[in-house]
Amino acid sequence: MSDVVEGVRRPDDNICFAVDMPETVGEAVREAEKQIVFLGDHYEAVDTQDFWIHSQNVARVADPTKALAKLAGFANPLKRLTPLEAVASSPTYAAVLDYSKLPPLNAFPVFAKVALRNTQRLHRLCREANASIGAGCFALAALVMMEMYETLLPGIPLPGRKPFISGFPLNPRAFFNHHNDPDSLMLAFSDGIALPFLSGELDLDGRIRLLARQAHRQLASYQKRSQPAEKAAELQYMSSRGAGRVLANQYISSVERTDALLPEKLRKNINPQGEFPMRPNLTMQTCGVSSVGRRDAFIKQGMYDLSDHTKDFVADFRNTRATVRPREGEFLIGIGSANGGLGVGVSIDGSSIDPALVRQWKDRLEHVLDEDYSEEKARL
Repeated sequence: MSDVVEGVRRPDDNICFAVDMPETVGEAVREAEKQIVFLGDHYEAVDTQDFWIHSQNVARVADPTKALAKLAGFANPLKRLTPLEAVASSPTYAAVLDYSKLPPLNAFPVFAKVALRNTQRLHRLCREANASIGAGCFALAALVMMEMYETLLPGIPLPGRKPFISGFPLNPRAFFNHHNDPDSLMLAFSDGIALPFLSGELDLDGRIRLLARQAHRQLASYQKRSQPAEKAAELQYMSSRGAGRVLANQYISSVERTDALLPEKLRKNINPQGEFPMRPNLTMQTCGVSSVGRRDAFIKQGMYDLSDHTKDFVADFRNTRATVRPREGEFLIGIGSANGGLGVGVSIDGSSIDPALVRQWKDRLEHVLDEDYSEEKARL
C-alpha cells in the first residue's frame, strides 16, 4: 500500500492481481481484521504443529469468495440448453467409410480466416503489451467469447460475470529437460489459464492488450522452464505445472474422466485418489485454445517445381486444414498464421453446441478487428 500512497508505481509486469485499495486508514484496519485470526483470543496455548495438522483436515481455511483461489469460469455461451442425440449420416461415402457404428455425438468443423490487415493490428497490440502473438491469439479467442457471453446473457450484472478459462495441449518433454527430436507421442493437457471478463463497452485495443498481457504471463509458466535455487526448485518440481506432477495429474484425471463419462451401470467407480479427490476448477473450461504458430515453418507451399519434366514424380504441398474429433461438450480452437493472416480451425461437439450461434461467433472472430479505431482512445 505504501507504493500507492507515495505515488510510486511498479512496472506493469509485476502487477499480478487487481486489489481494491482502502480509501482511509480505518477502512484498511477493518479489512485487515477480516483476514487475520489471533489464536490467543481463543486459546491460552496452542501447539503449532498440532494446529497445522488440524488445519489441513478440516474445511478449507481460505474462503474462495474472499481470498485468491481457483475461479469458476463462464460456460461456453454457444451451448444448447439440452444436448441433442447423435444423428446418423447418410451413407454417401459407404464405399470407403464404415457407417455401421454411430458415434456418441455429432462433430463438425468450422474454419475461419482473420485477414492480413487485422492480423497486423493484433501484432501491433501484442508488441505494445510486451506479449507474444501466441498470447494475442488466446486474447482474441477470449475476447470474442466474452462478447458472445455478454450478448447472449445480458441480464448478468458486471460483478457477477465470471472469467474466461481455457485449457490447451502441451508437449511435456521440455518439463524434463528433454530436447531431442521426439521419437514417440507424448501429450499432456494444461490445468488452464484464466482471463478476467472485460465488457464490450470498453476500448477494443485496451481489452486486447490487457488480455494478451495476462495470457502471456500465465503461458510463460508452461513455456519457460527456469532454473531456480534448490528450495525453490523443489517447489517448482512438485507444482501443478512442474515435471513432478504434470504427467501423474494427467493420468489420474484421465482415469477419473473416462469413468465419469460412462453410463452409471457401466462405471467401475475407480477412485485412484482415495480420500483426497482432485479439486479442479469449479467449472469446465469455457473452450479450448491452441496456438499452433506459423504453419509454413513446418510445411511450405512452392518448394518443388511441378513443371520439372526431368523427374518422373513431383509433389508439392498446397493447403491443409486440421481438426480433431471432439469429446462431449468440447469447442476446441486451433489458431495459427496462414498466408499472411491467421487461420482458425475449430473442432465442435455438434450435439451440444448450437451451429447458428457458432456462425455468429465465426463472423465476429473474423471481423472484430475491422472496427475503426483511434490511436488516441483510452488505453488500459
